[in-house]
Amino acid sequence: MHSKSIKRIALICALIPLSLSFQCPTPANPLYLTEAEVIERSNWVILVRSTKMPNYLKYPGSQVFPLTQVRFSYLKWLGANTVGPNLYEDLWYHSGLPIGCRRYNLLPIDKFDLGTIFVQPNSDTSADTRALANAIIRIAVDLNLQQIEPSAVIVPQEMCQQLVSDLGSFGFHQRTVHSGAQASIHLVSNPRVFDEYLYHDK
Repeated sequence: MHSKSIKRIALICALIPLSLSFQCPTPANPLYLTEAEVIERSNWVILVRSTKMPNYLKYPGSQVFPLTQVRFSYLKWLGANTVGPNLYEDLWYHSGLPIGCRRYNLLPIDKFDLGTIFVQPNSDTSADTRALANAIIRIAVDLNLQQIEPSAVIVPQEMCQQLVSDLGSFGFHQRTVHSGAQASIHLVSNPRVFDEYLYHDK
């Protein structure tokens, strides 16, 4: 079987809810995925990391301070080896609103190829979930326009409920899907306590 097909099956199986009873992550608990495991099971991974910039544009009268930077990097499999991480794009936020963007590279990912958006845990990411929510929507739309398929957005469990609320403020909600094409985000907590599709209001 082709290596891409094997990874596709492995990733789908990893994201299927195992039961309604979840446990805290342990070495024997398959509900928790490390970054390396996500990379191993995906054809490509977009890594998302937020960083506070406490001294950038800090001056008397500044209207864009404080800033949060959200950085996207990508990895992909090439044969038996991973390529990356390589920097894709930086976004800058003030009070949860985007104020700047810089793209460094094109994404060398095939159309319709299945992969994962993985939010790397750190205290800065947890501190500004509204910026993260907006960044997730932007990268999901970006990938969709390039006909690239993210199978899931994996986020640290401790920020998941707040992130659901912030995504709701941008029009993405948990509800029954209606007929016809509809933008959605498959949000999965890590460990997998939460696993839901959020659909955009038309």
